[in-house]
This record gives sequence, C-alpha cells and structure tokens, in this order.
Amino acid sequence: MGEPDASPEPAPLKPSSTLSFNFDDMLSGPPGPVPSPPIPGDGTQTAWDRSNPRIDISQIGPGEGGGFDLISAAPPPAKQRSPAQLREEVSTLLSGAKDLLDLDDHSGAMELINKALELDPQDLAALKLKDRSESTLQAMFESKLGDMAQTPRVKLKDDEIIWLNLDHRAGFVLAQIDGSVSFEDLFAVSGMSRLDTARILAQLVEEGVISKG
Repeated sequence: MGEPDASPEPAPLKPSSTLSFNFDDMLSGPPGPVPSPPIPGDGTQTAWDRSNPRIDISQIGPGEGGGFDLISAAPPPAKQRSPAQLREEVSTLLSGAKDLLDLDDHSGAMELINKALELDPQDLAALKLKDRSESTLQAMFESKLGDMAQTPRVKLKDDEIIWLNLDHRAGFVLAQIDGSVSFEDLFAVSGMSRLDTARILAQLVEEGVISKG
C-alpha cells in the first residue's frame, strides 16, 4: 500500500487591523444638533418633511393650536342667571330646607340654606330660616352638654388623643380643657360662634373624649 497523501498546511492568518479610538476627540464637547434634511430646491416635500413638519409652538396664536388652547385659554365665564332664575333657584333650595327641618334634619337644612344665601345673601326668607335652624341646633347641642357651669375633663391620654381624627378647631377647643374651665368659659375663649363651639363640645362628649364634669 502507498503512503497516504499529506494534508496541505493551512494558510497563515493575516493579522487583523486594530481599531483605535481617540477619547479626547469624543469628549471634546457636546454633540452638535442633528441637521434637518434640506427641502429640495423645487419646493417639493419629501416623506421626512411630511412626517416631521418642525412646528414651532411658540408661533402658534390663540385659537390656532388645537389641544394647546386647553392649556393657555382662560376659563369660561360663570353662567349668568337672570333675576327670575335666581329667585326660582333660591326658592327651590329653601323649599328643600323646610322639608328637611320638618324631618328634624337641621344639619342638612343648613347646607341648603347656606347655598341659598350664597346666591342671594339678602334673601329675608333664607335669613329667617337660618336663624330658626341655628337656634334649634344650638339648643340640641347644649342639651347634650347639660349644665354650662360644669367643668369638663379630658378622659383620654395624650398618646390616645394623637390618633383622633380632629380638625384644627376641635383640637384648639380640646387644648383649652384643663379641668378648671367651664363649658361657658369655653364658649368665650373658643373664638368661634356659640353654635360651632357647642357642636364641637357635643361631639367630644359623644365620642367619649371629654366628660361633662
């Protein structure tokens, strides 16, 4: 048998060229703006121009900007009511307030009365109805307090009071209760109307935050 043919030797690999980077050139400054493709001299628009119109929103005037007008446009003026419409709306509110008063819902009635007075602060019927409702509410709240000469006391500890959901007015009234001031004194120092103070004190009594004496 003859000797096997020798395999040809592989051709030597050529050294690959080395890529070089000049980082100083790359960091020499911020990249410049990307130029927009020029519009052909004959005035025709390319596909780029049609999809990128390069709108300058600073040049858009009022009424020309579509959705931008929702941001810059002034709010529409409030709807004006005629005197007849105003009287009718006030009358409707007061009628609803009277119905609520008949159901002993004085708090709900007061909301409607106050809305009527916002429309017409000088309406005599609304003012009379407000005085009637406030007098009834005040009597109800004070009846829950009892003798106004009593000196209420705080029943909860300081760390328990922190977790109460009290507004700033109720918090102020509560801070004045130190076991030496009476209910009548609290009406004088609260800085609020007697009705509002009585409402807060009655709420504090009902929720077990303070005692009556």
